[in-house]
Amino acid sequence: CRSVRLGAIGDTRAAFDGLGVSVFYRPMLQEMAARNAELILHVGDLVKNGTEIPEWFAYASSLVDLPPVLAVRGNHDRGPYFYDGRFGTAPVFHFDYGPARIFGLDSEGGTDAVRALLPAFEKLLALPTDKWKVVLLHRPIWSQGLHGNDEIGLNEAFTKLFESYDVHLVL
Repeated sequence: CRSVRLGAIGDTRAAFDGLGVSVFYRPMLQEMAARNAELILHVGDLVKNGTEIPEWFAYASSLVDLPPVLAVRGNHDRGPYFYDGRFGTAPVFHFDYGPARIFGLDSEGGTDAVRALLPAFEKLLALPTDKWKVVLLHRPIWSQGLHGNDEIGLNEAFTKLFESYDVHLVL
């Protein structure tokens, strides 16, 4: 077992359509690289308008010579390009990295769509491991932000899963 250095980031989209990423995104990635982050975990909203392919080109060009980014889809990333362009892995996934097992859940698409993913997500959480369990999702369970608490009505289901399967960290 070795230690690893992970970075975490989210909502790095620009404030205006057509730009893709925030002007602050690349400097933040460079700062994480300077601090020896080996992998960056992104909790979504990579671009402002996920239906616009130029925004995805702008996003992709921001990643050159930086640590790899593992992302889940945010609401601004909706459209065909997040998965088709391989900016995201799958709506539900897990990935082992050093002492961590990282789980991703696409919390976009509405309550029914997310609820339909929960059985597959639970199967992954139930897999035996001695690794730290880290979960990535875009919609927070609790928030004092503009979107508030329990935005998609699944707080109880999420917390039950996370507690039942000894999740160590939710981003």
